[in-house]
Order: sequence, then structure tokens, then C-alpha cells
Amino acid sequence: MTGAAGCKWFCRSAALALAPALAMSFGLLAQEPEKDKKPEVAQEKPLLDQKASAEVLKSLQQLRAAVKKRDQGDKAKAQAEAAKTPLPRRPARTVTPPTLTSAELDRLLEQYLKKTNPKVEPAPLTSDVEFIRRVHLDLAGAPPTPGQVLFFVNDKSKDKRARLIDALLQSPAYARNWARYWKDVIRFHATNQNALQVRYDALEDWLTEQLQKNKPWDEIAKAMITATGRVDENGAASLALAHEAKPVELAGEISRIFLGVQIQCAQCHDHKTDSWKREQFHEFAAFFSGTRAKPIVRAMPGQLPIFEVNVQGRPRYTMPDLADPTRQIPVAPRFFLASAQADVKLPETLDAIARRTLGASYITGQDNPWFARAFVNRMWYALMGESFYDAVDDSG
Repeated sequence: MTGAAGCKWFCRSAALALAPALAMSFGLLAQEPEKDKKPEVAQEKPLLDQKASAEVLKSLQQLRAAVKKRDQGDKAKAQAEAAKTPLPRRPARTVTPPTLTSAELDRLLEQYLKKTNPKVEPAPLTSDVEFIRRVHLDLAGAPPTPGQVLFFVNDKSKDKRARLIDALLQSPAYARNWARYWKDVIRFHATNQNALQVRYDALEDWLTEQLQKNKPWDEIAKAMITATGRVDENGAASLALAHEAKPVELAGEISRIFLGVQIQCAQCHDHKTDSWKREQFHEFAAFFSGTRAKPIVRAMPGQLPIFEVNVQGRPRYTMPDLADPTRQIPVAPRFFLASAQADVKLPETLDAIARRTLGASYITGQDNPWFARAFVNRMWYALMGESFYDAVDDSG
């Protein structure tokens, strides 16, 4: 049983099974009570007998299996077609171990401050009590216990501060604290304000796991941008669900979070204070077309709703024509920031999977300096209280 025929068969079977019971409930089959007998109290009976209930349940299971099989076939077909689409070759990712030590960074900052603010004296070194409290709050998100403070103060080793930082970076508290931080960043401008649908708890758990594994930030960002599936099973999909999987909403927020650039004002008109054009915004939004969010489990008493994010076929993204609002202009995806291949023309018929994957590679690519700048600027603000560029999500 598949397709429309299966649906019709199910509806017909259910209607036939329910018809007698519904007729009785509306009095269509009721008989006139005899005048010399007292009316009996009607006893409540189930609408369906055991056999009919079993048939309805079997029909529902068959229908669900047919829909699942169809969806899997559509997904496999889309993936096969995506493999045939020629895409621009992106630069290979290279990992360079850090070469700048903390002492060298301190020297660079000291030289810069002496040059730009020669009359300003650096603050004196903090006490051990001040240091352990600050570093615990910054990294673990909670103050140290009295026992931890006492142990640290009594430790006479010269490298105890560096060892404390390393220990906190390896702790579960560090991963959980910074997972909450990034969850709040994503939640801040959420289009969907229903937290029970977005499942920020699943997002926080997923982020905690990535940070515990010490995953690179570009991999974490790419996973969130391209995530699909049930949000309760893949917390990374919460990013798309937080913005109802709408391309224009995702474009503005992904740019703000991962690039530190607020391009959303160019959705309706050329940006008034920045160089971004309306066409650039919609070209960027076209990377996220074809993304859908749908409920698969409805909310019930004791049961939270469950949503799923998926991608569909070969979407066609359009933007309204300002001269004629009734006309839609087809738009092909294109990255709006300067990079080695930002000007490569992409086909309008690019499938949804390839769009998001390619968009994520432009956003996190090493030929795009905005991604690294946005992360460093935000982290410096969170740890030092001042950013290199204010505000942290608007450095464009």
C-alpha cells in the first residue's frame, strides 16, 4: 500500500469501521423505547471493537512505512543527482599548530600599549585568590570552592596558574559553560521563540560533547550550518529550527554569529551604512533554500514536540522585484565576502544539500578571514571584557 491509493484505502477502511458507531452516537440507528418500559441507562461502549481497532492500527503502520520509504527514496535520488553537479573546487583545509606562546602574546600587547598609551601603566599582577576566582568564573562558569582556593594558595610551584588553566580546560564544567554561552548566542535573535520546539537543551548537550572532544571551531560551525535530522537526536539542527529553516532568517543570523557581519538590513534595500547590496543578501540566502522544518511528534501531556530539519531536492530561490513586487527574480547562490572564489558563478538549480555544504565551506574556509576574526573578537570580549571591535557581532 503506497501513494494516494494507500491513503484512500486507509480513509475508506477507517470510515467503514467508524460508521456504525458514529451513526449510533447521532441517534440514526436508535429505536423508540417502549412506553411501558423504563428507559435504561445507556452504557458507554468503545467506538471500535477489538478487531476494527487492530485493522486501523495496522493501516496506520503500513501508511507510515510507505511514507518513510518514499522519503528515503527521494533523499537518495537527491543525493545521487547532487553527486553529478559540478561544484567549484574549494581550497584544502590545512591545520597549523599554534606558534605564539602566551608569554609572546603578553609581550606584543605590552609593546602595543607602550606605543599607543605610553602614560598608562599596566595593572599589577593579581593575587592568587583573585586569580583562581577569575579563571574559574571565566572557564568553568562558577566560583571555586573554599577548599580549591586554600589548596591553590598553599601551592608554592611557579607554574600553578598555567596548570590550573589547563586543568579547567579539560574539565566537564568548561565544556558545559561554553556550550551554554554559544547556545545563548544562537538563541539571542531566534525567529522561533518557542523553546520547547527548538530544544535548546539538545543543542547545549551537542555543543558540550563537541567541546569535550576539543573539536575545531570551523568543524563545529560547519556541522551546525549543514545539520539535518530530528532535533532531539541531532542538537546541531537547533540552529535551523531556531529560525524556522527560513533562508532569509538563516542568512542574517549565520552571518552575525559566524562572521560578525550584520547583513540582514540588506534584505529589503541596500544597506544604509555598509556596502552590502540587496542582491548580495539574497545571493547569500540562496545557499539555505530547500531547508525545511516539520513536526514529526506532536506535543502531548508529558511529551515534548519533536521537529525534524531536512532538505528537499533542487530548490529555486527568488527575491521580489522592487520595480514590480508581483514579479520574482531567480537568484543563484553566491558568497558576499571577498575570498579566492567568491565570484564563481553557481547554477540556480544547485540542489539543497550542495547549497548548504558549499555555503558552509565559504563561511568557514581559510580563504575567508572574517570567520577567524569574528571568533577571536568574540572570545577576547568574553574573556577580557573588551573586544578588538565593538560590537562583537557587527564588525563588518
